[in-house]
Amino acid sequence: MLMMSSRRLVSGWGRTGRGGMRETTTSSVGPSSLLPLLLPLRSFAQSETPSAVGAKTEIKARRKYTDPTGKSPLEGEEEGSNLTAGIRAKTSAGLLHRPNHPLAMLKDSIFQHFAPRQFHTYDDLDPVVKVSENFDDLLTPPDHPSRRPDESYFLSPSSLLRCHMTAHQRLLLDRHYDPRRPPGREVGVLSAGDVYRRDTVDATHYPVFHQLDALCLFDRSLLPDDPAAALLFVENDLKTTLEGLARKVFGENAPIRWIDAYFPFTHPSWEMEVFFNGQWLEVLGSGCVHTKLLERVNGPEYGEKKTQGWAFGLGLERWAMVLYDIPDIRLFWTDNPKFLDQFGPNKPNRFSPYSKFPPCPKDLAFWTSSSSSSSPSSSGRLPFTDNTLFELARETAGDLVENVECIDEFVHPKTGRTSKCFRITYRSMDRSLTNEEVNSLQTRLRDSLSSSYDVELR
Repeated sequence: MLMMSSRRLVSGWGRTGRGGMRETTTSSVGPSSLLPLLLPLRSFAQSETPSAVGAKTEIKARRKYTDPTGKSPLEGEEEGSNLTAGIRAKTSAGLLHRPNHPLAMLKDSIFQHFAPRQFHTYDDLDPVVKVSENFDDLLTPPDHPSRRPDESYFLSPSSLLRCHMTAHQRLLLDRHYDPRRPPGREVGVLSAGDVYRRDTVDATHYPVFHQLDALCLFDRSLLPDDPAAALLFVENDLKTTLEGLARKVFGENAPIRWIDAYFPFTHPSWEMEVFFNGQWLEVLGSGCVHTKLLERVNGPEYGEKKTQGWAFGLGLERWAMVLYDIPDIRLFWTDNPKFLDQFGPNKPNRFSPYSKFPPCPKDLAFWTSSSSSSSPSSSGRLPFTDNTLFELARETAGDLVENVECIDEFVHPKTGRTSKCFRITYRSMDRSLTNEEVNSLQTRLRDSLSSSYDVELR
């Protein structure tokens, strides 16, 4: 389950389990080994052990997209979609299914950690979801920024590329839990996949990243009769479970602390921080599932009188960058064997830089309109936002753009127009760039910006 707030983090929880256990031997991961590939798990769109309760619930597997250029529309994409060719092409990348890819290794290790509790697991769900599934079912406010086309990727007015794995929660709940026929045990679901958001351009942000989401529900028959005691039981189970996972990954003696947080569909809510490599790191968001969410999804009988549960969400890139010393999020998308061959069974699984090519910074300055309207100007050009430039830079230069940063901004006292200056840093991870190709990229970026958006280049 993904939390959404005003903060923008790679983890995703910043934007926007008991009876029936069987004895299972699970390998532990100490600080020196840092997540070797435990057991290979095959990819599947449906759970390995589907529940008979929701056998009629449709769980859509990933649609096939075979155009490597990304120019062909996705199935269901309509005129007016704000998907770019680069984003379309990423929908078929399948990083979580590539053998020995660091993200796949991490996902498999976390899935394996929950194997003794028999959680249902999904890692190939279709990233195209309904707007209602992505926002409304999760109590996202109508005016939340993530609903804007400037923040998310819409195929049509009713569908988009998921902003978080929690968008599948309703279907997974329907499939695996029916409060009218309590299973007499906990029901847990893990889902992992690629999620999509327009975002800044730097070493830790990318418009596509990967989240792992979890939901665990308990029958009231398994909980204390007193509501407060039942809630405390769920909280303790959540924190004990996640502390065990964190210590498995970050080391048995890793200090952990819990920070009170707010998320719209859990209450109470917490962020977990781990002290690792000399600093406190926020590693995930979590909380007790909000009763209103359960009732809204499946009716009043699904409220706290029937069940309670917990949820958490984490960003796989965020964990992998820390664990494997990967300094740039773009590296997860490279096909360079100098990177990929550093990961796998019986390998150190710690990134060793294989090159350092020089950066090529270029500045881009322009005036923007003083109008706050989201409608096109009289010239037909669209209003400018910072995400506009981030998206254009990525679409123009791909992974050759390393960083886009606003280095100067001021408002003209008479005209009310805003002047902005961005520094675009180009750098390849595999070779030195020439001045000619960087100048060509910068010219294309300037032309795209001035022709489509309401700006005046300086």
